[in-house]
Amino acid sequence: MKNYIDKIIAEEIKNAIKNDNVIINITSKDSMRNYIEEVWNMLLLSYKENGGFLGAINMNALFKNASLITLYNNKGNMAACAVYRKMDGNKIIGIGCDQTEEGKEGIKCIIQRDIENFADFYWVEASGAVEHWIQKYRGFPIPNIYAPMILNKKKEDIQLSKDGLHYSRIIGVSTEPMTKAIYGFRNEAVFDLVTKDIENYLGFVNVVNNKLKEAVFDYSKEESNAMYVVDLINEYYNNRMIDELTPHMYKALIASINVLKKSSGQNETIKSYTEIGDFLLSDMEVLKLHKMSDAI
Repeated sequence: MKNYIDKIIAEEIKNAIKNDNVIINITSKDSMRNYIEEVWNMLLLSYKENGGFLGAINMNALFKNASLITLYNNKGNMAACAVYRKMDGNKIIGIGCDQTEEGKEGIKCIIQRDIENFADFYWVEASGAVEHWIQKYRGFPIPNIYAPMILNKKKEDIQLSKDGLHYSRIIGVSTEPMTKAIYGFRNEAVFDLVTKDIENYLGFVNVVNNKLKEAVFDYSKEESNAMYVVDLINEYYNNRMIDELTPHMYKALIASINVLKKSSGQNETIKSYTEIGDFLLSDMEVLKLHKMSDAI
């Protein structure tokens, strides 16, 4: 009986795909099996230029973990898809498209359907390694067509990527555009988990917990710790371990620069650290959680 019902569902999906533009939800594993390879390849394509798809290690893992697959059909072709996993409700683990304008519209339609109360969402802008942590905690990707509105930027100042998610813009003193993406959160608690995880991974948790160094050489403990904080964040920056400052990093960097500026005098080392700190502040944005209702 179950196989018979699954066959009926599969036929209904095929019939639905003959329509022009429809969103199709698939929960049956037998039905998912018919589309999982195409979905997997679409996700690989969509995340290719942005660190790769991290939602599953391979196609089999994606199939095993998926509790729901949503397809967006455009005139008989799958133009966009989203995959969800059962975690306190269905949480998105990947969303992608075929890089066409129709596919980008499909991503927009899927997300608009999923976000019942768009204005109640929080959002954060991120890039590089930070984006991977946000994906880990199921941050909801916002289509890049919304970026100018959310960021309050002119459309000509933002170059949209073909994947429908990422975009590039000039950040700080750099002349080279940086690739970014905007992710949504349903509450502040998840964002706090993201930043805490980042700080634990990078070893910044000792600074957050005020477990710092003793005085070194001829410097006071306060000066030594200020230079240590600048040195640590500068290492993250130079090795591209992180492109944005967490709120704790930002607070620690500001405090450290203020200490160094008070102590600089004729000391060339402290002056050098102060300049490095000022540069980091000018070229690194801060990970900030915003209310979507403030942007729309």
